[in-house]
Order: sequence, then C-alpha cells, then structure tokens
Amino acid sequence: MRGDPPLELTWPGTRLLVYVASVMLALVALATSASEGDPVSPTAEVSASVRCETWVPLGPIGSATADLARVAQLIGSTPVTPMLFLRWSGATEFPLCEGGRAPHPSMIPPRVHSGVEIEVLPLTSRTYFNSGYPDDRNDGALWQGRGVSTELTGGARFRWHALSAAIAPVAAWQQNENFYYPPMTEPGYSPYANPFNYGQIDLPLRFGPSSFWTFDPGQSYARVDLSWFGAGLSTENLWWGPGTRNSLLMTNSAPGMPHLFAGTNFTRARSSFSTR
Repeated sequence: MRGDPPLELTWPGTRLLVYVASVMLALVALATSASEGDPVSPTAEVSASVRCETWVPLGPIGSATADLARVAQLIGSTPVTPMLFLRWSGATEFPLCEGGRAPHPSMIPPRVHSGVEIEVLPLTSRTYFNSGYPDDRNDGALWQGRGVSTELTGGARFRWHALSAAIAPVAAWQQNENFYYPPMTEPGYSPYANPFNYGQIDLPLRFGPSSFWTFDPGQSYARVDLSWFGAGLSTENLWWGPGTRNSLLMTNSAPGMPHLFAGTNFTRARSSFSTR
C-alpha cells in the first residue's frame, strides 16, 4: 500500500535468506544427481551377458581406488550412484561389471558378509618436497609445508554381520622450513597467522617455527548397519559436494573430526548427518 514503509533487509535477514537459498540449491542438486545418475531404469531387464561378480575394495576419499570408482562409473563398468555426500565407511567396495553396461545399482544383489572378515590395510607412504613455499591441498593430517613432508598410514578393517570397524592411524613428519611471507602486524595474533584475513578464518601461513610430528586416528570408524539405517562414530574425513578436487562443504584438506553420525542406506549411497 501507498503508506507502507519500503522493505529493508538487514544483514542477519539477508544472511538467513542466503542460507535458505543455499540449502534449496543443494537439495535440487542432490535430487538431480540421484535422478540423472541411473544408467538404466530400475525395472529394465539386465542382459544375461552382464556379470558383476568382481568386488574392488574402495579406499578413503582422494585415494586411487576412489578415483577408479568414478572413472568406472563414467565408462559404465560399475553402477552409477550419487556421490554428493561421501565417507569411507559408507561404501568400502564397489562391483566391476563385464559383458555390457552396468545395470542400476538396485539390480545388483549386495555382497553377503556372513562370518568374521578381517582385512589388513596396506602400509601407504606419501612424501612431498616443496622447495619454495607450502603447497598443501586435500592432504588430510599431513601438512605440505616448505621442505620435506612425509606420511605413513596403515591398519586393519573388521566386519561381522551388521558391525564394521576400521583402525587406520596416520603418522606424519613435516620439515616446515621457513619462507618469506608478509608479517602479521595486528596486535594479539600469532606471527604465523595469515595477515590478509585477521583471524576471520583458521588459515595460518606456517605451523610454528620448526619441524614437527603429527599423529592422528585417520580414517578410523566403528558403525552398525541395519537394513536402511546406519549409525556409528568416526574420525573419517567427509566430503559434501559433486567435485573431485574442491567440495562445497567438508573436505579432506585437514584431519577428520571426531563425530557421531546416523543416516539412511540406499543402494550403497548414504545420506547422513553428523554431529561433533
């Protein structure tokens, strides 16, 4: 009406609208990925020549086998499943199909785990050398500072009926040599803090003045899966988003956080929520 005051959006109100819009866009993206990711109709018949009998162990987020699973989906060698929300314990293996394009995931019977299964995780080592400045990205507990940075991880995985668990600790050593960076001049901040954001984000330029060791539980977890429901506790990294190198929220660019989780299980694609 003519006498009404003009509509004004204050900063908290604008932030709320942006948050609601972001959630709606994420839900649309999730629905799109779920609907467009089916190579064939769930009710379509599978060719008798297609066999999906080989199961490949799936490594943590960012591992070589995780990349293999993505490529296998693209070329039709494994069923296409949504990959918007990822955690290692959510899908520890995937089938490889022969004789034609992989069918819908609901048409492949899940692997039956009847007795006790124990898998020794291979010792894996990564070593990096940065001669000029840090170059850290998606490295979990490892910090790729200047100089040599090396990591060793291993452990074991256990499964018995609905129960599964993994112990996968990480030990890392970072040389963390000095390099030139703009000094932090704001009083009250660490000299290694990022001078460009003044404490608005936890993004130090260097982790202290000397080399250091890091010991972390890594991708360890314990969970129980009952039909469509799964819950547990974990220190795994989480990945929320469709990208392969950059996520929308949650990532493996730092160690995973200790958290509890619960969610639904549908054809090896898990939608879950987590709390610390």
